[in-house]
Amino acid sequence: MNARECFLNALHFKKIDRIPLIEVEGIEPEAIIRWYGEGLTASMDLKNYLDLSVCYQSEIFPPSLREYLDLDQMEIIPIDFYPIPRFVPRTLEENATYRTATDFLGMTVRSSKTRPSLVFTFLDHPVKRKEDWEEMKKRLQASDPRRYPITWSEELIEYYESADHPIGLVFSPGLCELGLYMMGLKRFLAMHIQDPELIREMFRFHADFLIEVSRAALRRARIDYVAFSEDLAYNSGPFISPSMYRELWLPYHRQIINFVKDNGVDIIVPWSSGDLRPLIPLLLKAGFNCLWPLQATASMDAVELRKAYGRSLLLVGNMAKEALMKGREAIDMEISSKVPYLMEQGGYIPAIDDRVPPDVPLENYAYYVRSLRKLDARMS
Repeated sequence: MNARECFLNALHFKKIDRIPLIEVEGIEPEAIIRWYGEGLTASMDLKNYLDLSVCYQSEIFPPSLREYLDLDQMEIIPIDFYPIPRFVPRTLEENATYRTATDFLGMTVRSSKTRPSLVFTFLDHPVKRKEDWEEMKKRLQASDPRRYPITWSEELIEYYESADHPIGLVFSPGLCELGLYMMGLKRFLAMHIQDPELIREMFRFHADFLIEVSRAALRRARIDYVAFSEDLAYNSGPFISPSMYRELWLPYHRQIINFVKDNGVDIIVPWSSGDLRPLIPLLLKAGFNCLWPLQATASMDAVELRKAYGRSLLLVGNMAKEALMKGREAIDMEISSKVPYLMEQGGYIPAIDDRVPPDVPLENYAYYVRSLRKLDARMS
């Protein structure tokens, strides 16, 4: 079986002949920099991946690194759901340790100069009131032709049709990330109480926007899954209560998901870290049927979720990054305690539960991949 067949069969409870080896979260650029001294070569074409100003990648891993690590390919159709035109990034303040700048979304961010993708703080956001949102909407026009890649054509559609690896569409930002980017978490959550009609207006507009932008892709291209980039929860639980989700969020998630399902896609993911357990029944009601990355340190346990929800919930991830940081014994324990049972049950694909940090040596990641490959014999 090729990577696409394995991915689809695994998530449709069908027989597979090997474990799909994918990553849904990706790898921190700082980890790649570390790995240069541990076996990678500078000749690998990783420039774009290491450029932190690049805001969208069609692959979770750069191809050269994926091939080096013997991972299966996953590809995302590069549709642009962000504001167009972008805001012009500007450095506001800089010292030996930190840089404060406005970014392409209009946010003001203070970031570490040595670990910018890991150490950063949001200081300001572009939407503070309804008038700001009305201005932002001018940058969110679904009809802008720049939203589709310059290669969009019958040739590209044929490529997606015949690809030997999974093809996905990611709604980024989703509803939650829209609020986080535009308002910041504190103001966004406060507005649920202070001005719920503004939240409804933002969600209503964004749901229509996502549907209109993705219409051509969903109707013409072969798409295996759709993920909503959301980040709905902390380690201790969701940002919002189940009742708040039911009242303000569920109708708009359901509207988008119904459109996606009507166009033939049946794997639909709320892509979120944190402890989602209080929201899972409502996420299922909205039409979601798959969770990733299942953050282990947030009490997301794929074995317990399979026992609780059976075949109604597909599962991807849950391999704790902390195990890869600790070494071989911890990796063996992480895999043996979850993967054999879950692969036997079906509807599961293992993957790291977060972006791979620079605390993970290349040797440990390679050992993790080899250990999963050793289980392939059980699949045939």
